[in-house]
Amino acid sequence: MTISVAETVALDIERKAIKHCARRNRLHSWLTWIYCGMFLMSFASFYAFWYTDTFSDYVLAQMKLRNGSRAFDWWQHPPIKIEYRIHLFNYTNVKEFEAGAARKLRVQELGPYVYRETKNRVNVVMHENDTVTFQEERSYEWIGGRPENDIVVMPNMPLLFATAFVRDLSFTVRFVTNTVLSTLQERAFISETVGGFLWGYDTRLFHIAKPLIMLERDIPFDKFGLLVTVRIISQKDFQYEQLSFFHKCV
Repeated sequence: MTISVAETVALDIERKAIKHCARRNRLHSWLTWIYCGMFLMSFASFYAFWYTDTFSDYVLAQMKLRNGSRAFDWWQHPPIKIEYRIHLFNYTNVKEFEAGAARKLRVQELGPYVYRETKNRVNVVMHENDTVTFQEERSYEWIGGRPENDIVVMPNMPLLFATAFVRDLSFTVRFVTNTVLSTLQERAFISETVGGFLWGYDTRLFHIAKPLIMLERDIPFDKFGLLVTVRIISQKDFQYEQLSFFHKCV
């Protein structure tokens, strides 16, 4: 039996058409199954989200602090670091002002002094009633800007605090305070490094006044500084109620 060239070409075209139709049918079948699967998954997710507590229970379970979990590590050691850019005013003509040669004080703005804050939660205690008690510890590291060993002239803050504190007290207290200040020869302006002014420097007036102040409140630092109180471990215990969004002191 002899097959012509035209018939051979027609048979090839027919076979290719059959294969193409078969592939297209398989593709349509797969797409149909995929669409059906996506619809069923969407319907199941919609039903679970709106008509069951599965999703909310999962979210709350992830929010609950468990020792050793990633959420607990992030909560205890927050990965976000806050940067502070601090500017100070340096008094440049104090001697002339005290001598009467200048009528006004002149100031020079210095900065920024850039510090990075690292916050940690320490002394963490997990309780059986789903609460956590802890203390907060903050540390600050100089990371840039002007050097913190710059020498600046600024008001003597302990002296200002002492005079303001005794201003409305009895004459005897004011007299004793003035006598002590005269003996110590405290000046209205002092020179100190920027790091000392911010994080603490030695002053005799503060060491003398500290025992008296501690009769009313606790002072957990040994040096006076503008920001020394934010660098120490908090003296209060904080209680965190898990699965809630607020903190309160106890």
